[in-house]
Amino acid sequence: PTGRLWVTACLLALPTIVAGFLPGMWTLVLLLDFALLVSALADFLLARRVPLKVWRNLPSRLQVGVANKIEIEAVNASGRTALLQIKDDVAAEFTIEPEVLSLRVSPQSRARMHYRATPGKRGRFEFGDLHLRVRGPLGFIWHERIIPAKIQVAVFPDMRGASRLLLADAALD
Repeated sequence: PTGRLWVTACLLALPTIVAGFLPGMWTLVLLLDFALLVSALADFLLARRVPLKVWRNLPSRLQVGVANKIEIEAVNASGRTALLQIKDDVAAEFTIEPEVLSLRVSPQSRARMHYRATPGKRGRFEFGDLHLRVRGPLGFIWHERIIPAKIQVAVFPDMRGASRLLLADAALD
């Protein structure tokens, strides 16, 4: 559920309080509650039906201690705008910024966003699945999906710093 659903549910508490003093309002309260429940269910089903393709693009080499750019691409094949939140499973040795990507994908289009992943040590690591949340058109519900995207990556030492030192030393000679 989103904040919009919680606020709407809290606002429906006001007619319930009034119905305590005016017994004839209970029918209206029940109808409003039922309408909210049906709206939330419809929102969930519509969010679930959005045809999306999401994948990750990695650089060929990751370097330790460097903020490596990781791209996430999404294709929306539906006829309405899709609001997404994407979280990538990364190894514990990585720090990522931002942790959750928010993305708006227009109808029948593709969108691309990136985050920075900084490995803390070299070696072989695994990027896991992509965790995707799709917001319903009414804004009441997030539908969660898991996109299989496991891949092994190798993290190498950052040789750019050593190259700069060698070049600076050569310039001094």
